[in-house]
Amino acid sequence: MARTLAQILSDARQIFGQPDASNSQVTDAQLTIWANDAYRKVATALEVIPIKTRDYTTATGDITLNALSVSVDIARYEDENGDFQPLTIIGLNELSKMDPNFEGADTGNPNYIARTGTFTVRLYPPPKAALVGETLRLSGLEMPTELSASTDVPDLPGNMQDI
Repeated sequence: MARTLAQILSDARQIFGQPDASNSQVTDAQLTIWANDAYRKVATALEVIPIKTRDYTTATGDITLNALSVSVDIARYEDENGDFQPLTIIGLNELSKMDPNFEGADTGNPNYIARTGTFTVRLYPPPKAALVGETLRLSGLEMPTELSASTDVPDLPGNMQDI
């Protein structure tokens, strides 16, 4: 059963023997920081949770990813017919070897997507004019949204919350 942040904090207080928040050496704010640290570590260790799918707008240069993005595991772009076409995910080194002038490449139907920075990707070849502004759909691992409200529930299976 998934536990709320309030339940997680209460459980933590029981573990270290200070169940009364008003008479404790550790504040709820500090416990929340620790809970979020653990949450990120569990999500990272599992390498599959949470998987998110996000839509971006295709562009001829770098496309900025959500700040929680860790990996891009599946990539597709919307063609002129509204169908989603798969993209091959490659590294920037591989893209540079394929085309040392990839930044000035002619436009066309993209075949590849490469991570160009911590939170940026680039389509290759750059999309032709008819595709600019269409949807780029990416799926991958994201860091979880921090728990802050007492009713927030981690995006983890219940049995993983004990970790």
